[in-house]
Amino acid sequence: MSFSYNPLFLLPLCLIAGIFTWWIYRNQTPNPKGFYQYLLPFLRFLSLSLILFLLFEPLLRYFSKEAKEPLVAVLFDNSSSGTLGKNNNTVDFVRQNLNLGESGVQTKVFQFSGDMQPFDMLKKLSLKGERTDIGQALQQVKETLSEQRLGGVILISDGLYNSGENPLNFAERFPVPIHTLAVGDTTSKKDVQIKRATTNEIGYLNAEIPVQISVGANGYAGQSATITLSANGATVASKSIKLPDVGGEELVDLRFRPSRAGINKLTASVSKLGGEFTYSNNNALMTIEVKDKKNKVLLVGGAANADISAVRNLLASDKNLTFDARVQKSATTFYEGAFPSDLKPYDLILLVGFPSVGASEAVLSQIQQAAKNGKPVFVILGKQTDIGRLNSQLGDVLPVTPQVIRNSFVESGFVQTPIGKNHPTLVLPDTDPTDQAKLPPVAYNQSRWIPKGNAKVLATAKLQNVITQDPLLVLQTRGRVRTGIFLAADVSRWTNVSSNYGFAKTFWSNLFGNLVHWTALQEEDKRLRVRATQQLYGAGENVQLVGEAYDENLNPLENAEIKVQLGGGGKSYDLQLQHEGGGQYAVSVGTLPAGDYYFTASGKTSIEDLGKDAGSFSVGDIALEMRETAADINLLKGVSARSGGVFDWGKNAATFIQKLKAEKKLEPIYLNRETETELWNKWFFLAAILSFLSLEWFLRKRNGLS
Repeated sequence: MSFSYNPLFLLPLCLIAGIFTWWIYRNQTPNPKGFYQYLLPFLRFLSLSLILFLLFEPLLRYFSKEAKEPLVAVLFDNSSSGTLGKNNNTVDFVRQNLNLGESGVQTKVFQFSGDMQPFDMLKKLSLKGERTDIGQALQQVKETLSEQRLGGVILISDGLYNSGENPLNFAERFPVPIHTLAVGDTTSKKDVQIKRATTNEIGYLNAEIPVQISVGANGYAGQSATITLSANGATVASKSIKLPDVGGEELVDLRFRPSRAGINKLTASVSKLGGEFTYSNNNALMTIEVKDKKNKVLLVGGAANADISAVRNLLASDKNLTFDARVQKSATTFYEGAFPSDLKPYDLILLVGFPSVGASEAVLSQIQQAAKNGKPVFVILGKQTDIGRLNSQLGDVLPVTPQVIRNSFVESGFVQTPIGKNHPTLVLPDTDPTDQAKLPPVAYNQSRWIPKGNAKVLATAKLQNVITQDPLLVLQTRGRVRTGIFLAADVSRWTNVSSNYGFAKTFWSNLFGNLVHWTALQEEDKRLRVRATQQLYGAGENVQLVGEAYDENLNPLENAEIKVQLGGGGKSYDLQLQHEGGGQYAVSVGTLPAGDYYFTASGKTSIEDLGKDAGSFSVGDIALEMRETAADINLLKGVSARSGGVFDWGKNAATFIQKLKAEKKLEPIYLNRETETELWNKWFFLAAILSFLSLEWFLRKRNGLS
C-alpha cells in the first residue's frame, strides 16, 4: 500500500483525532453511562480516522502471476543460396517436416531474404531472394511482435548472410532464445577472395595512408598470392603472402601516398589462381577523400599533467595538422597566453581534462557557442574534469549524457565493440587486434554514461576483467558536424611505457590520429547528393541510384533536374533521376554486366545550378548469393549459443520441436500482473463513515445527548 502524501503524518493526525474525541466526550453533559461511554467515543474516533486515512489517498497494490503460452516466431530463409542444399538438408524439407502442431504454443511463420514477410507453410518457398539479411529479419520480428508474448524464434537458414549487421551481434542482445536449424550445402568450393578492405575516410595530399586488406581462401593453404592496391587505375602498392587455411584470414597492411586531391578510387585485389569457383570476389572497391589542406586544432587543457604532455607530443608529430595549445594556469589565465578571441580558424577543439573546477566561465561560454555553431569537439576526460559543468555547457553537442555524475575513477581495459571493429577510426596499421587486451589500464570515470540517439559506441570498459556495456569511446555525427568523447583519464599510460609495451604507443598514436582527423572532418553542405543503394550488386540484381536535392537553406527541392553519367563494364549510360516526393529522387538502372562502375551527377533548377556529386559501385559476375556457397554452421551455432537457444540440423526437423520441449525451451511465460486500487474512490468507505456517524447520532439521541 502507498499514499499520495507522507504516511508518517497520518499517525500523529489520528492521535490528535483521538485526543479531540476524548476531550469532546469528557466534557459531555450528561456523561454517557456504562457501555456507551466507550462505544460513542470509539465510533467518533473511527469516523475521523477513516476520513484522515482517505484524505491521504491510499493506493493498494497487489501482484499476481499468470501463466501464458509463449508465441514462437518461425523464420524461413528464402534466399537463392537455399537451392544449394541436398536431399533432407534443404529449407523445403524443413518446411514439410517441422511439426509446429506438436509445440502446443502459438506460432507465427515468416519468410525473409531482405525484408521479412508472413508465410504460409502449406506453400513452397520460391528461393529467389537476391540477398540475405538475417539481422534485419530478427530486428523486424522483435518490432512486429513487441506487443505479444514472444517466447522464442526458430531460424531455418544456411547462415550465409551478405547484407546488414552480423547476426551474432543481434543474438547477444536479443530478448528471447533463437533456435537454429542448419540447411544448405556443407561442402566448400575452392576459392580465394578479398573478404574485407578498409581505409580512412579522409587523407592528405602526399601523406601516407594505410589500407587494411583481409584475404580468405579455401583449398589453397600455403600457396603464394599477390595483393595489389590501385589508386585511380594505377598500382600504388603490392605485397606477396601465403594464403591461409580454410576459415582463416590473412591481414595485409598496405600504404600509399595520394598525388591527387578529391575523391580517389581504390581497388584492392588478390591474384587469380587456377580452379577458383569465381573470380568476382578477388577485388574490392573503396573511396577516400584526399584533402590538400592541413587541419588546425585548438588543444585546451584543464591542467599541466602527463596526459596533456602526451597529447601535445602526438599532435606535434602529426604532419597533417597544426595546433595551438592553451593549458589552464589559473581560473582566467593560460600558460601559453591569452585564449584566442576567434575560434573560426580552427577545424577542431580538443578538450583534455577541461573544464576543470574554477575554469573561466567566459572561455567555456566561448567554446560552447562555437560548438553550437557547428565547430567539431572531441573530449578526453581528466581526473580534474568538472563533469557537471561539462554537461551543463556542452551537453547539447556531446554524444553522451551523464545520468548519474560521479567524480571517482577506476582502472579499465579497452574493448572494441562490433561497430568499432568496422569503423574507420579503428583501422590501425601495424597493430595486432589481440594486443588491445594487453594495453595498460586507463582511469575510467564511474559516472553513469548514456549514449545519445545515433551515437556510436566504438569501445566499452573492461572493469575487473569483466567486459561491460559501459561506453568508453563514443562518436556521433549531427548533420555535418562530428563530436566524440573518451571517457577515461591517464591516456599517457599508453605512451609512457616500457619497451615491452611498444605496441601500446603504436595503438594510441594511430587511434588518436584517426580520431582527431575523423572528428575534424565536416561534411560539405552539398545541395546535390547521389549514391547507389548498394556498394556491391550480384549478377542479375537490379541497380538503383537515389538522390536528394536542396535549396540554399538545405530545404528539400521538388523541382530539380538531376542527370547522371554512368560508366563501367565497357559501356556508358546517360540517366535522369525521377522525383519521388520530399526532395527524394531515384532511377532504376536495371541489370548491368559485371565490372566496376563510376558515376558523376549534376543537378539544376530553372534558375540555378545545384552542383555535382560522384560515386562508385561494383557488379559481380555471379549472383551475390553464390559468392559463398558452404553453409556457415559456426555462425548458426553462435547465434543459438549467444541467445540461449538450441542448434540442430535441418534433417532433424521432425523431432526438433520435441527436442525444444525436452530442453524446456517452450515453457509457459509467467506474466507478473500488478493491480492498483484507489481506496479513496471506493463507495464502501463512504458508506462506512456515514454508518458510523449515523449510529453515533442515533445512540447519542437515545441516551439524551445533544
